[in-house]
Amino acid sequence: MIRLLLVGALLFLVACTTPDQGSGSAATSVYQAKLAYEAVLTGAVEYNKLPRCGRPTSPALCSSQGAVEAMRKANLAARSALDSAENTVRDPAVKGNTAQLAVTAAGNAVDSFKEIVTLYKRN
Repeated sequence: MIRLLLVGALLFLVACTTPDQGSGSAATSVYQAKLAYEAVLTGAVEYNKLPRCGRPTSPALCSSQGAVEAMRKANLAARSALDSAENTVRDPAVKGNTAQLAVTAAGNAVDSFKEIVTLYKRN
């Protein structure tokens, strides 16, 4: 029960740390997105640690293998987008709104990861 409360509090904090892509520098937005990603990842790891559902000995609080796979795919997409955004904002040769577009893509990937984790953690 305490674990569920901690995960719920963590997901609340994630909602509060999702980056505002309309303000601040692109680099700051990337680091905010990374913080949000880390918080979501913590929730996904906690879900993954639960025993798998579908076995005769599975407890009431268990994790679905399909949900774990969906979280892994979303995690890889978010991590890749964050790495690309970080590389883009650090590159002095990047011109125009390219850095902001990379930050937006990374923020969207983190938001998608968060939605997937939240969806499956409710079930």
